[in-house]
Formats: sequence, structure tokens, C-alpha cells
Amino acid sequence: MASKTFPLHSALKAQTHDAHMKMHRHPLLSPLQDKSISSPEYFGILRAFYEFHAAYEKAFKDIDRKFEHEFCPVDMLEKDFDALSLSRPEIVHMADVKDTCFSSYIGYLYVKQGSTLGGQYISAQLQKNLGLIKGENLFYFNGYGSDNGNIWRSFLSYIEDQSPHVKEEVAVKAAKNVFHDMDAFFKVKYTQSAGEA
Repeated sequence: MASKTFPLHSALKAQTHDAHMKMHRHPLLSPLQDKSISSPEYFGILRAFYEFHAAYEKAFKDIDRKFEHEFCPVDMLEKDFDALSLSRPEIVHMADVKDTCFSSYIGYLYVKQGSTLGGQYISAQLQKNLGLIKGENLFYFNGYGSDNGNIWRSFLSYIEDQSPHVKEEVAVKAAKNVFHDMDAFFKVKYTQSAGEA
């Protein structure tokens, strides 16, 4: 039996590949894969993601036909802050999300939902290197935990079901913009952290 194809997902994946790979090499995020990561480095990464996602979550909060199991990064990061006894960062960065149409939402959603897959590897490294425990003080990078695979497949079905309402070129552009905005903002945060070191 042939596996089901997901044309919209294939387009998003292919056309954002370079931008995605660039984020894996970002200096702010590289400690996540380093066994010598320090707690302050990890806390700084959490704060950067919190500030970044807050703007995008606010921009798309009123979208109709949302994905039923949409990941809530701000909520998960707040759980991390509370569990680690960290204060919640003041939101000083608000990305300028100009296009908040449904197609752009799909682009952002693709990046956000996809991050939960890579988060499984990262959460395993954080458990080993920082002694964090999934479900106790490790939430954001743990994503959906053991349900990640099932929810990702549900997401793929969702975006294909919604594809008649999606302009592919707009969704791809939005996904690329998310990576671009993230890269630019994280460079600022990395520069700030280097200056404070």
C-alpha cells in the first residue's frame, strides 16, 4: 500500500529547508546540543523563544479553523519558568507580523508544529546534560511528549484538508519569514548575552 502524500507539506519543507538548517547552526541555540551547556545559557534560550513566540501568537489568535491540537509555546514556556523558579521575561520584542491571513497562519503553524519534532532530541539532551525531567521542569522542548508522532500526523492531515483554503506561495513566504524573524531576533539576543558575559 502506497504511503499517503502531503503536497502542501512537501512544498513547505522543500522551500524552507535552507532557512531551517540555518537555525540549527545559530550561535544562540548551539549550546542546546552541547554537553557543557550551562543553566544561564538555557534560561536565556527559553526567554528568547518566549519573547519571539509572544508576538506571533498574538498576531494569529483570532484565526478561524485553527488546528485542534495546536502547540502553545507561550503556555509551555511559562510552565518552564514556573518550574525553574524563573521570572517571566518582559516582552520587549514584538515581531511585525504584517500578514495574518489564514495562509500565513499555516506557514507559522508549520514552523511551530515542526519544532516539536526537533524538540524531542533536544529534550533528551537537556535531560542528560542539565538533569531536567520531562513533565516536571522540562515542558517547551518536550512538546507533546509521547504523543508527538501522532499529533504530527494529525497536523499533516489538517493542512492538506485545509489546502483548498490556502495559497501555497503565501504559506511558504510566511514560513520563511518566521525563520528570518527568528534568526534576526536571536542574533540580537546572542549579542546582548555576549556583552553581559
